[in-house]
Amino acid sequence: MKAYYRAILILGICGSLCGCGGPAGYQRKETDTASIKSRFEIPEMIETELADNITIKAQVTIPQNAKSGTVTCAIGKPMDFSGMEEKLRTTFFAGSQDAVFETAGDTVSLAADSVWLGYNELRDFVLNSREMEQRLNCISVGGVIETSNARQYLEKENLPFMDQKEVLQLVQKELGELGIHIGSVEVCYVMDYETMRQQEDTTNAAGILKPELAKEQWSEQDDTYYFFMHQEYHGMPVIYNPYSGQGFLPGEECTVMVSEKGIIGCHVAGCYSWSEGEEAVLLPMEKVLKTLKDHYGNDLVTHYEITSADFYMDILPKSDGTAELRPVWSFLAEKTGEGIEDFYTVNIVIDGETGQELTENF
Repeated sequence: MKAYYRAILILGICGSLCGCGGPAGYQRKETDTASIKSRFEIPEMIETELADNITIKAQVTIPQNAKSGTVTCAIGKPMDFSGMEEKLRTTFFAGSQDAVFETAGDTVSLAADSVWLGYNELRDFVLNSREMEQRLNCISVGGVIETSNARQYLEKENLPFMDQKEVLQLVQKELGELGIHIGSVEVCYVMDYETMRQQEDTTNAAGILKPELAKEQWSEQDDTYYFFMHQEYHGMPVIYNPYSGQGFLPGEECTVMVSEKGIIGCHVAGCYSWSEGEEAVLLPMEKVLKTLKDHYGNDLVTHYEITSADFYMDILPKSDGTAELRPVWSFLAEKTGEGIEDFYTVNIVIDGETGQELTENF
């Protein structure tokens, strides 16, 4: 996982996917929306045997703004940071004029000493620093549970320099002023300096120990909050292709590290300037589940246990540098069966308007 973050600056997610309207040739009548709203109901819990090899025991989460049965899609254009040089300096470089500011097309970079900030052609907003790297040497997120130490950073809620809720408000304010709107938190790792000192591991991606990367001294000033979050759009959580290669943890496409110095590291994938698009009428849950059954119900050797069903607005990047924002359901499934040791989890993502599965090719 440490290797993943060290390589995050070259993360690539690309694709050219379907538009935000309904099926080709379909024109919604004015009365359809009111009719859908009156009969659109989503259960709080789904507990059923969908097929011989598919069981569902899942709590359903859907934001208030989607419970009417319709949502507004959006069209995204690259963000424009070209006029924000001073704001970026103040927020991430303590106002230092030594940071070199460069622009090229839609991309921006700002660098000084051991801190680098950039917005790249993949629409990632990234802040990388030596301090962030030091923290990443102390935590292993995801992977094999037995080798992960992340649970140790869930034992506390707050750090002495500021309560977690206040820090979250600070992050939302600072990034919001840049046009990056942060919503819900999946998890926050509360990284106190004593635990980091005990857990520090400077082994690099090749498995070679690098003692020179070790931090010389740890103190309370190094205490850090490490957030895994979601962007939001009109009060609805946003995801960015979590099914591309099935590699994302919940909230991993939007992470922020904060110490008493402020934001010392972040990676927000899929940063766009959004404008409202067409309205999408959401399918009833039974039709969404029909896609699950049709695609996986005939698998004779694999069993799927669905443990969560979450509604999101999904960023779908296009080849011209723009993107679309569409409603989707994301189902977390534990997959067991012939040739599978123990179990592993997969995300099954289904378009909330068309019923098309977006993960069937992965």
